[in-house]
Amino acid sequence: MPGSIISSAFYYTVNNILYTVYLQDNLTGATTGTINLQDFYTNAVLVSSIGTVDYTTGMVSFTSLNPAGYIENVNDIRLYSKIDALDIVTTKDVILILDDGKANTVSKRLGGFTTTMVIV
Repeated sequence: MPGSIISSAFYYTVNNILYTVYLQDNLTGATTGTINLQDFYTNAVLVSSIGTVDYTTGMVSFTSLNPAGYIENVNDIRLYSKIDALDIVTTKDVILILDDGKANTVSKRLGGFTTTMVIV
């Protein structure tokens, strides 16, 4: 589902300039897309195709993602996605953790419940 992946904000250096950025997907095929690095304030694409997404499997991959830091007192980067089905299927040895973190508008972090998969 194109336009369904977005990240929280973080710092990233492009051409020796520090930007506040986020990740956003862009449809490139019937079931595939790329992940672009975009300026938080202008939405301009700073780095295109920094990653890929397969909308059928839900697999998101990054080629070279090297954040320069986090926004305020946030210590992670979160990917948010809209899904077609409410069922989450995993293989064995995967723990799902519900996170009821608070929203942070500065870092573009959404509030409410999110699910984290931890592979053991």
